[in-house]
Amino acid sequence: FSDLSCLVVGATDPKSIGYTCAAGLQNARARVCIMGRDGKKVRTAVDKLNGEHGVVPAVIAEAKARTDAMFAAYSAAYSANGSAEQRAIEVERIVGDLKKQETSARPTEAEQRAIAVEGIVGDLKKPETMASLLDHAVSLLGGTLDVLIISVGNGKSEYLGLDPKNAEDYKMSYDVAVLSPQFLIDAAAPYLMKSTQKGGGSVVVVGTMAPMVPWPDTAPYNYARAAQNCMVETMAFRHRLDNIRVNAVLPSCIHTGALDLMAAKKGKTAEEYAKLRAEAQPTGRNGKPEEVADAALFLAGSGASYMTGELMKVDGGLHLSSWFNRPKITKEFVGGTD
Repeated sequence: FSDLSCLVVGATDPKSIGYTCAAGLQNARARVCIMGRDGKKVRTAVDKLNGEHGVVPAVIAEAKARTDAMFAAYSAAYSANGSAEQRAIEVERIVGDLKKQETSARPTEAEQRAIAVEGIVGDLKKPETMASLLDHAVSLLGGTLDVLIISVGNGKSEYLGLDPKNAEDYKMSYDVAVLSPQFLIDAAAPYLMKSTQKGGGSVVVVGTMAPMVPWPDTAPYNYARAAQNCMVETMAFRHRLDNIRVNAVLPSCIHTGALDLMAAKKGKTAEEYAKLRAEAQPTGRNGKPEEVADAALFLAGSGASYMTGELMKVDGGLHLSSWFNRPKITKEFVGGTD
């Protein structure tokens, strides 16, 4: 990945798969930009990634200033009244202004090689803004893009506020899992097709095994993620002759920050809840973010140059089993008996 330009969407939580992918790319000397919906978390993640990798202070300060400027402008645009189309136009105008401001104080070539991660603010619940945000990220990466990793959020769950009887939650889940990733890929295609990486430009979507688990309380999430799998395969076929590969990884229960939030909602410690979830895994343990990130980076890299349209399971063998044949899990979730 040395000297390749990479955008990682959904990379602000240090315990997340997206953040772990960004750190792996940075370790491999790639140019990295991350995107998240919370400006403060984006700034914190950028500072942490750059601090851990010894990026020179001048480059860190410049990256932070750009992130701060976008956060302020983006927040102002979305606090204003108006239609989605009007807000999208305003975001596009803001992005254009920020691009013009970036040209005067770029880091020296030596400083660039320190691999300073950049950050932008964007919300996958607003698909109409994805194209302009993608263009802004590419401008921060020097005008090129070789790898796009889309690690969409937990999308809520029965623990985090999802209502399977609320039509808006179905729409939100579809925006986050399908429309915004597709619009990002559409906007990225003209850049990705120019990649000189072996196998061409690469898109990796971090999906989930959820569509294979017909759990009623997560219906909006599961339906959207099933559609996401179809989107990945459709985009792979669309771009099969464009020097672009599109793949996905499908993790099962991974111990990210989302699992800790679920534990709190269930009134359990993270350790207690992690142990319960591990009992549903054929391997007897939950996965780690780095285990999914390793698979995602493999698909993103030249080692997978002949792979496209792949939905790679990273699930500890969960597809060989079912939650419904695990009495403890059934009792915990639906009141069954041991």
